[in-house]
Amino acid sequence: MKHLTRIRLINWHLFENTTITCQGTTYLIGVNGVGKSTILDAIQFALVGGQREVKFNRAAMSGSRRTLTGYVRGELGVEGRRFLRGDATAVVALEFRNPDDTYFVHGAVVDAYQDGRSPDITYFIVNNARLNDAWFFRSEGRLFDSRAFRRHMEHFPLPGGRVRLFSRLEDYRFHLLNRLGQLKETFPAKIVKGLAFSPLTNIRDFVHNYLLDEDLVDVQVLREQLETMRHFETLAADVRERIAALNRIEELDRERTTQRRLRLINGYIRRRAQADTHLADLKRLRLELDEKQVALSRAELRRDELVERLAFARQSLVDAQVALRTDAAASRARALREEIGRLEAERTDLRRREAALQQTLSREQQDADRLRRLLADDGLDIPPSLTAFLETPDAPETIRAMQQSLEALGRHYAEQHALLKKQSADLRAEAETLQREIHQLRTGDHDVSYEAAAPQAARLRRLLRAELGLPADQVIYLCTALHIPDESWQDAVEGVLGRSRFDLLVPPEHYDAAMRLYRQRRHKDNLHGVGLIDTARILEHTRSPRPGSLATEVETGHPAARALVDLLLGGYVKCDTLEDLRNRRMAVTRECFVRRNYTTRHLNPRHYRRWFIGQRAIPRQIEQREERLAAIGQELATLQSQELALQERLALTRDRVRRYLELERDLPLLARRPELEAQLAACRAELESLDTQSIERLQAEVERRQGEVEALQADADRLTET
Repeated sequence: MKHLTRIRLINWHLFENTTITCQGTTYLIGVNGVGKSTILDAIQFALVGGQREVKFNRAAMSGSRRTLTGYVRGELGVEGRRFLRGDATAVVALEFRNPDDTYFVHGAVVDAYQDGRSPDITYFIVNNARLNDAWFFRSEGRLFDSRAFRRHMEHFPLPGGRVRLFSRLEDYRFHLLNRLGQLKETFPAKIVKGLAFSPLTNIRDFVHNYLLDEDLVDVQVLREQLETMRHFETLAADVRERIAALNRIEELDRERTTQRRLRLINGYIRRRAQADTHLADLKRLRLELDEKQVALSRAELRRDELVERLAFARQSLVDAQVALRTDAAASRARALREEIGRLEAERTDLRRREAALQQTLSREQQDADRLRRLLADDGLDIPPSLTAFLETPDAPETIRAMQQSLEALGRHYAEQHALLKKQSADLRAEAETLQREIHQLRTGDHDVSYEAAAPQAARLRRLLRAELGLPADQVIYLCTALHIPDESWQDAVEGVLGRSRFDLLVPPEHYDAAMRLYRQRRHKDNLHGVGLIDTARILEHTRSPRPGSLATEVETGHPAARALVDLLLGGYVKCDTLEDLRNRRMAVTRECFVRRNYTTRHLNPRHYRRWFIGQRAIPRQIEQREERLAAIGQELATLQSQELALQERLALTRDRVRRYLELERDLPLLARRPELEAQLAACRAELESLDTQSIERLQAEVERRQGEVEALQADADRLTET
């Protein structure tokens, strides 16, 4: 809530330089003529502004009507001296305190003239500042006039504050109402009524003239205000509960702080005890360190001795190895052993690869035999290369021929697989469309059935509604206006009408505009074949149907639809048997046999199986779509089994070409084995023929030196570990 704290009056009637301080509720008490109404009129003028809207109170003593000029110039009403001041400037300012203890000041600076001119008024609002006489006084006792006040305040320093100056009353009132708390525009009128008074002679007139509008009590508004009050009472209770909860939280926080302090103290005590323990351990470890350093010095001396002996032993080993290597017989024996090792490793690898190649050939023979059976099942010619591979799988020319045959068969099966995938994708797309249409039909969106059966008619209907601004019930399909009571004749009516079921009915007054639009957009929107019924002309040329005609099976409340049905179906006589058809020039049976000009034919079920007329149409369409969904499921299952079979054939043809390329690459390895065996036998024979006595002596010396090096190295390792 905003509180009025001070009222500043300068040259306002008899108040030449007065500040009134307000605290809470302020009472103005005094005998007549002391200025109570003058103060109220100043408050009224500051809150309302202007001269026409303000209703100044009558003077308490004389009862004369007061004016803004009279207040500024100090009208006295005595003979010989009517006004206290000549040309004068007055200041009326009100200071308010906001709920957040900030202040704002608003009011006006008024110039009044003794020559009778209208007063000049500058309104002001100063935000985030308290009332300050430096705003109004040029010097002590000298006020700024309204224009000088505007220039002065535009450059007056206001730390944290902001001043707004207004010449137009509407701008001042708009910003003041916002500043006072987003008040309604009726607030100034209520202030005028609330602050104006006159001698009280009639309570009712006083209330209606000065306090409230003369309106009946709005019970609904009172109820809403009561509900609002109850709502805020509930909010207040909730806030009190939240404050209590916050108090509990604060208590818990204090408890948490206490516990944290205890934990810190206990932690300090524990760490101090640990520090004492660590200090004792440190002293003990320093003694152990001194002992270890002495032992380390002894170990270093032992290590240096072992290093010298190990270096001498290694040099002796190197000399023995050099002697062994420089011996011709030893060098040749070593080379032969290395060659024998290489040849044996190559032979082992060759045997492994040969075994793997034989296993691969065996598997490929089995797969080739399975491919031969599948080709026979498919009724395809078996390539000669396939038969040759089954007989001699390790012939290079057979492998190359199999590559070409498998590539050709792979292309054939890949084409079939691509066609199969396309069929599956088309069926799945159709199934999704059917499911969407079933959902739309069940939820009342019947336009989907017309979009599927007659897309051109649906486009024209949307175009007519959009361009001509017609509602949905004025642009309708012919079938939506019809009803067939006897279900047994539904197929016949649907079939004979055919595409005419989707002809569009529009009001007669819009037919010409609809035809012009149809003609303009027929190519752009592909509207060919759509019927637009001329309802006015068809009603002028109505024709009664023949008795017993197919038209009698159709009911409708639409006059134009009735006339069109009589015209289209009135010539077809209903017959129960095919024999009865021969006696008629135009007739139809329930089984949809139609006779025209003595020619009988059966209607295509595709044109009448999906019903669009009457209440039975939507359930029938849903049923037919569900049947098609089931059929698509069976077709997809069949296609899936076919796809699995094709994948098996592709795995045996297209996917095996790379393996046959690897077979062609690996077959020459089989011819390498006899040559390798001969080289290995020659190396072994040469090795056995060499003189090995000198080699054995040198080898024994190398082994002795090697033993010495290893023994010394072991001693050095043990010394390092300790």
